[in-house]
Amino acid sequence: PIEVAEQYIDQNLHLSFGPGILNEKFINARNSLKNIPIESILIESDTPSNVLDDEDPLKNLEQVYKEAALLRDIDIIDLKDQVQKNLQSLF
Repeated sequence: PIEVAEQYIDQNLHLSFGPGILNEKFINARNSLKNIPIESILIESDTPSNVLDDEDPLKNLEQVYKEAALLRDIDIIDLKDQVQKNLQSLF
């Protein structure tokens, strides 16, 4: 739930979203992605899911980025740029 996500954000943690957001049944993950600060978002490709193309992990990652951008109503390039900044802030 978003309340749990907000608790993590309050502790300066990032949340990582993967292929699960491609499934509309994952309501909590999708709502969290829509509502947390963009500075707290990471994107991953290695979440088990039956919607993935096992042959092409980069295609999977692109699908996750597309869905995340759609859910947040932002340009995919802007999302990728921000996620890159978020990753860099961790190291």
